[in-house]
Amino acid sequence: MSDYVHKLPRCHKSMIPIFLAAREQVLSGEYTISDICRNNRISVDTLRKWRIQCGLPPAKPSRYRVVVNTVIQRRYESGEDINAIARCFNVSRSTVRHWAKTNGWKGQTYTPANHYSPELVAKARDLFSEGFTLEEIGKAIGCYRTTVGTWSRRFNWPRTCRPGAGFGDHRKESLT
Repeated sequence: MSDYVHKLPRCHKSMIPIFLAAREQVLSGEYTISDICRNNRISVDTLRKWRIQCGLPPAKPSRYRVVVNTVIQRRYESGEDINAIARCFNVSRSTVRHWAKTNGWKGQTYTPANHYSPELVAKARDLFSEGFTLEEIGKAIGCYRTTVGTWSRRFNWPRTCRPGAGFGDHRKESLT
């Protein structure tokens, strides 16, 4: 018991009785974080600092957190879009992905919203090598010209000019 007291900073010496009561509640494992803070009239940050400084085990998460994580897990494992889950619970997409990874949730792999099929990229590469402009290719395959430009740089696509497609010439042929 005295080991924990000596680890507290000097400014907390007057709070030793409160610390000892909170410590007992944490060690019992029967109280949630919010219960411990409410019972001892301390903030969550104070409890967290004490836990870190004194090597206490983590307290039981609040019931709200357990319920929310269970709901998020069910929605994640059912295949719902990560962006929709994140918006619904007002957290970032990376937070949902982190929870899924650390808690071992199964059933979904992340694919970004701007993921294009390899067939579509191959079609864009063929049109690019035929000399069509990025804007024409984008309109033909249904994406932005900047996306096609990114692919051309990333994959080092060879550029060839079509006859009569010099700089400033406006072609009247269509891609369809």
